[in-house]
Amino acid sequence: MLPLDRFVGRDRELDEVRRLLGTHRLVTLTGPGGSGKTRLAREVCRRLPQPVQVVELAGLHDAGLLEATIAQAFGLAVLSGLDAVAATVGDAEVLLLLDNCEHLTGALADVVLRLLTDLPGLRVLATSQRPLGVGGERRFPVPPLPVDTTAVELFLDRAGAVAPDWTCDPEEHEDVARICVRLDGLPLAVELAAAQMAVLSPAQILDRLGRSLAITSTRPDLPDRHRSLDRTIDNSYRLLDDAQRDLFARLSVFADTFDLDAAEVVAGAGADVLAPLTGLVTGSLVASTPAGAARRYRLLEILREYADRLLDPADRDRLRHRHLDWALGLARAADQGLRGPDALRWYRTLGAEQANTRAALAFALAADQPLAGMRLATDLSWYWYHRGHLREGVRWLRETIDAAAGAPPVDRARALTALASLLYLAGQLEESGAANRAALDLALTTDDPAPVARAYVYQAYYLAMRGRIAEAAVAGENGVRHARRSGVDWLLSEALSTNGYLARARGDLETAAATLDEAIRVGTRIGYRWSVSSSHWFRAKVAADAGAADDAYRAALTATRGLDDLEDVTGWLAALHLLAGTLGMTGRAADGAVLLGAVAGIGGRAGYSPELMDPYDSPREVAAVASALSPTAYARARAVGETMDRAAVRAFVDRLADPPPPPG
Repeated sequence: MLPLDRFVGRDRELDEVRRLLGTHRLVTLTGPGGSGKTRLAREVCRRLPQPVQVVELAGLHDAGLLEATIAQAFGLAVLSGLDAVAATVGDAEVLLLLDNCEHLTGALADVVLRLLTDLPGLRVLATSQRPLGVGGERRFPVPPLPVDTTAVELFLDRAGAVAPDWTCDPEEHEDVARICVRLDGLPLAVELAAAQMAVLSPAQILDRLGRSLAITSTRPDLPDRHRSLDRTIDNSYRLLDDAQRDLFARLSVFADTFDLDAAEVVAGAGADVLAPLTGLVTGSLVASTPAGAARRYRLLEILREYADRLLDPADRDRLRHRHLDWALGLARAADQGLRGPDALRWYRTLGAEQANTRAALAFALAADQPLAGMRLATDLSWYWYHRGHLREGVRWLRETIDAAAGAPPVDRARALTALASLLYLAGQLEESGAANRAALDLALTTDDPAPVARAYVYQAYYLAMRGRIAEAAVAGENGVRHARRSGVDWLLSEALSTNGYLARARGDLETAAATLDEAIRVGTRIGYRWSVSSSHWFRAKVAADAGAADDAYRAALTATRGLDDLEDVTGWLAALHLLAGTLGMTGRAADGAVLLGAVAGIGGRAGYSPELMDPYDSPREVAAVASALSPTAYARARAVGETMDRAAVRAFVDRLADPPPPPG
């Protein structure tokens, strides 16, 4: 029986399922309860030319009646079996829809195998939360609806049935979109929410969903299992074994996606979770997402909230502490990994774990674990620095530093230096200087030279920006001295790079070049690409000071390309800004204006401005471009760059020709 409601969207899924049925004899649509498997399958059947026989299995709980139930679908007597079906169908081209199979998959596997063997013209389309496990079966996981398009369309369509006089204004449309996001685009959930429009507005529905996902329907034509989200999930949960149920509840601690290692450490307490996790994935309660070399997993928010309710308070608290400990270990490793040859992998890892690290930070503050929160924020700060998450990083660091007033001096020093670095990048130089002075005072009371070195490095930057060059030189030398004592090569590379910058600020270009070359050698040896590119960035400024515009261009190009595929945002934009200036210096101002526009556009979207971070040199770089063009030509070229994304900028930079050799 086809539903009377309008079928909404799913064009890609309809085409893909029809394609699969054209090449495979058994296709199973999988997904959690309420994902729209049945509706999609029946719409596929409606659009196919061959005869379709439908077997509804949701109400069948006696596997011994399977054969008779299938026989009835073919119009045979109730006591008939598969032999009678084979005799009736013969070689005819027929499609058999087996709907809601998840509770009978074991028995169905044998039945379907016999049918496909005996009936060469038969194709089977099944809907099930878990695959049937028959050889040759092709599984098609039914995805949620896109939350910003089709899910909204579904909500509006179903709301129109219960509130025919309602017209959705732009503000309410935003509320509807947020409802669909909250419900993960799960069709049943969206339909249940839309049914509330008979008595509630979108804003009221959204408010209720912010407190609970317990929404229900009173429609008599819906099966009982689809009259509330909890009932739908209950049916799935009952199919799990004890190990799967236990893991399902524990996985609710993850805020978003997670990988197998994290599941073992946090939810499995170090035990092997592969077997129960496999059962949850095949049972459609956990989604599996390809992500590079390793898969990641996720519970839909609806399922995560249900799973969380299964935990008692003590277990939930233990899990969240374990999750915090895991996040601390991850961030500690990433803080080092971002400064080595595996930096790209660590950028992507922390990007994938962003929701989890945010949840861990929030829990640390809420659970009176401020020291853990401050350490976590400190170790995440280098990621925030490079991805341009300056506002977020400053907020977390300030909150955790304030909460951890009694923390050991070395921890507070590291956190304050991290805060200073983000404030510096945001152009808040006075606040950065104050934070770093406090960090240095604390670091000097410890026996660890590494936090002392970092604090001296940022103090040197601050003093140089304020024109206090002699004091900055002393701070820079102290930074190098303590970095050498620490034995930490990445720190030495950064300190040397800073000293090169300071020598340039003093006008000693020869010392600057030699110091920067040493920083490049150290950074290259350990694979610290950001420090190497940063040193080339300074090298370009030294060349520009010396009037060697072509050398400045080549160094700026090296700095830009060194960060281009690293997913660094802030350093890449700073290098790109300088590259634009050197293009102006080498007679290609129009190209430079395009890049300045790209920096403004991408930087504006990221919340980062190289001109605020580098007020000393940025005006010269802009002037080198703008002064060579008419105001109209400059504005036109900048406007072209402002529309570019990173891929377009990369292609533009690749097309730039090397500057011509100097005359003579």
